Order: sequence, then structure tokens, then C-alpha cells
Amino acid sequence: MDETATEFEVRNAYRRIVGDLIVKLTWEVRYSNGTLRVKLASAALSQELYSRRDSLRLKINEALGRNAVKQIVFM
Repeated sequence: MDETATEFEVRNAYRRIVGDLIVKLTWEVRYSNGTLRVKLASAALSQELYSRRDSLRLKINEALGRNAVKQIVFM
């Protein structure tokens, strides 16, 4: 149950942080065992977010109040 609650919280934090435009270009968001996997509609967007993944990870963890996301993988 705890992992399910964390997945829900991580997905919501991702959506709040990246904003509506990127959410519309996001096909899938999955979280498991500290890894956030994000499938995007655009390779260019994936590359852009990849370059900002550490900042995004820190913001998500800050929003959660704990270090839940260890890495982010963009597909």
C-alpha cells in the first residue's frame, strides 16, 4: 500500500512541477522502487527534460518532503 501511495504522490508532484503543457505531451508516468519513468510524445522534449532531470528530481523530492525519487528515466 505504501508504494502505491508513493506512486500516486510522485505522479501528482511531477504534474504540478512540469506544468500543463508538458503534461499534455506526457504519455505515461510510472514510479517504482525509486525510479520515475516518463514516456513523452517528443524526442526533443525528452532530451530537454533529460538535461534538467537532476533539478526536476530535487523539486519532486522537495514537494514530497522526502527522498522518494532516486532517478528519472525519460523515454
